[in-house]
Amino acid sequence: MKLVKIMLLSVCLMVANVGVTMGAVAVGAGPSSADVSIEWSDGFVAEFIVLFDDALSFTGLDALELIEANTALSLTLTNYSWGTSIDGIAFDSHFNPGWDGSQYWNYWTKESNTNWGFAPVGATSRYLTDGASDGWFYTDSQDPSFVPEPLTMSLLAMGGVAVVRRKRCRN
Repeated sequence: MKLVKIMLLSVCLMVANVGVTMGAVAVGAGPSSADVSIEWSDGFVAEFIVLFDDALSFTGLDALELIEANTALSLTLTNYSWGTSIDGIAFDSHFNPGWDGSQYWNYWTKESNTNWGFAPVGATSRYLTDGASDGWFYTDSQDPSFVPEPLTMSLLAMGGVAVVRRKRCRN
């Protein structure tokens, strides 16, 4: 029983550490889809499923702009000769600027069959494919590993249930 309490406490602490996540909101239309997750410095996470037609011309920035056009998300963008900079993302009462002296919007990408990686290109040069994921994390770290994916949380919860069932079967 002590092991079960420890596991449940661990899961609760991980959930508390992750912050608040709203359910995924679908935007757009088309046969292809990509997931976009945005995490603010206060721990709030917004998740979107972006539907689109043409994977050969739909960029990470297009995905953000589609979300902005269909939700309460608000972007602050600055265009430079080298590309577009994300100078702020707001959603309801959650806001972070582009750069505050130490933190900034880190852009991470993941294809359907790969692991997360720091984006090798900017959002205007990344073409989304069906099943891709984009992650925006406002932090001073270049490692989003502090954010467990939903699958990790599910596996931990299932492990806790399995331990409880095993204990009951022995009694």
